[in-house]
Amino acid sequence: MPKHIPVNSGLLAIAILLGSFCAHAQGSNSPTIPVTTTVSVLGPKFTAPPPLTKQDILVYSKKTRLNVINWVPAQGERAPLQLAIVIDNSASQLGVGSQLSEIAGFISLQSKSTAVGVFYAVNGTVQTAANFTTNHDAAAKALRLPFGARAGDSPSVYLSVSDLVRNRWPATGGRREILLISSGVDRLDRGPESPYV
Repeated sequence: MPKHIPVNSGLLAIAILLGSFCAHAQGSNSPTIPVTTTVSVLGPKFTAPPPLTKQDILVYSKKTRLNVINWVPAQGERAPLQLAIVIDNSASQLGVGSQLSEIAGFISLQSKSTAVGVFYAVNGTVQTAANFTTNHDAAAKALRLPFGARAGDSPSVYLSVSDLVRNRWPATGGRREILLISSGVDRLDRGPESPYV
């Protein structure tokens, strides 16, 4: 009999949602849209977790239990990751500037197989400060202060993220993640259903 592991017990699960359960919540006539989620699992006191299968994972949207279609450990050939750090160039220099050393430290803590790229969101596109590299020191050195809000800045940082994903991200077939450093405000559409988000 499989053991189901709730988030609040022996294992700590941290999920970074790369999608939304909105389609499921809109009603039973709405199509179900698969959502990819990255989950980090640790054992008690940050020890290695026990082996887990998809039957051990429970996913809920409010009180509705959702199906887990697949569970793929990020190990072996699936271990390499491309991590894009996208900084909103119109962000407050004071806010982001005080965090640059923490961002550099975060880059240095990535596994050796993680390629880190540093990008700045500008006018609906991205400027590359550091291409994807496993040289984490070089990626951290590419960090700089954002310019702050200026006339002509793109009203939506999400247009820049789209530009990165569609036009500038090399197709390797590996895992991809984005760390977006921004206020998150989409001035093109401030509502929760923004098509740009």
